[in-house]
Amino acid sequence: MLLSAFAITLAFSTFGQTKVYVANQLTNDITIIDADNNTVVGTLAPFNMPSNLAFTPDGAKGVITFAGSGSASIIDPTDPFNFTNLTCGAGASDVVISPDGQKAYIGNASAGTISVLDLTNNAVLSTWMGGGNGVALSPDGSTLYSTNKITGTVTSFNTATGTSSSFATGITNAERLAVSHDGKLICIVQNLSTQVSLLNTSDGSIEAIIPVGVFPTSVSFTADSKRALVTNTAGNSVSVIDIENTVVETSIPVTGSPIDIAVVPSANKAFTANNGAGTSTAIDLGTMAVQQNITCGTFPIAVSFAGEGFTGVKNQLITSKWNITRPSPNPVSTHTSFNATLEESMDLQIRIYNNSGRLIEELFSGRVSAGTHQFDWNPTADLTPGFYNILLKSTDQFAVLQVLKQ
Repeated sequence: MLLSAFAITLAFSTFGQTKVYVANQLTNDITIIDADNNTVVGTLAPFNMPSNLAFTPDGAKGVITFAGSGSASIIDPTDPFNFTNLTCGAGASDVVISPDGQKAYIGNASAGTISVLDLTNNAVLSTWMGGGNGVALSPDGSTLYSTNKITGTVTSFNTATGTSSSFATGITNAERLAVSHDGKLICIVQNLSTQVSLLNTSDGSIEAIIPVGVFPTSVSFTADSKRALVTNTAGNSVSVIDIENTVVETSIPVTGSPIDIAVVPSANKAFTANNGAGTSTAIDLGTMAVQQNITCGTFPIAVSFAGEGFTGVKNQLITSKWNITRPSPNPVSTHTSFNATLEESMDLQIRIYNNSGRLIEELFSGRVSAGTHQFDWNPTADLTPGFYNILLKSTDQFAVLQVLKQ
């Protein structure tokens, strides 16, 4: 689950600027990538072994899942103290958000259930029985499809009523899935079977079974629904499937065990999460070739995106004008310090908050010149042991540093 407020140094999404988010399971953080430029623009942290993530279309909220604790966190990527932790089901992992951004659906793989989240009130609305592995929505959001690897079935749910029905059976090793943007087909990844199955959404019949690479794990359709891209984790490749002819038209070499993929229509690219290399690979959908490998954290496990048509006055473009070191020592007993190197002079405010968001101390407030400055915090002896957050805020950016008080 989410440990506390985020440590953030980032450029926020703006209209027409799509951000790609990569969850790094072993560094407990999320790398933010500008989809147009393939550049890392920030990091969200700390998280405790995130499993998957999804964001509302406008980028205003995100949902992070944690399979180990069977929980999820609803976050505001622009506000370090605005998050809600929720209990879901055992093995909470795959997540999808409705087109209107009002609900999230989480597959609880170990429990064989679906958790439905209300993103307006940040609460669990209900739990549906069935499915639990991969989750995917029809383009209009009216139907949720979910696989169950143990039973080899696909369950469909009416999202308005929560009623379910058996959609397909006999899909062995069924894991992740995706619905085509025209709503006609479902592509299901069958990792141990080294294949994918194409199902007709009208009746659940199998249109084709297509061999792909070794240990396929994730799939995403292009915007025109003419191709599906499949990550082959053990095969170090992405299979590009020609949907009309139901064949793999090309295989794109991707080093580092690609485990997840997201097609970003506005950038005409796909981005992978490569857990063996600590990278995300940008693939040009025009040429179906690798464009760039982007360094992320350790063991990237999932990738998502947001910002297609993003609006909102608080989400203005912010460039990083400082470099801040981590507090040391950490954990802290009586003293810790950190440096802030500023590219230009600025008004700076530094405050200490406890893990509940209560203000503990104002460490600094005033004008600071360009250059490197050291700031010291000497917590008082009566301060309760636990996590504390150091918030640095200027006119147009902020960062949060976390320390553990012993």
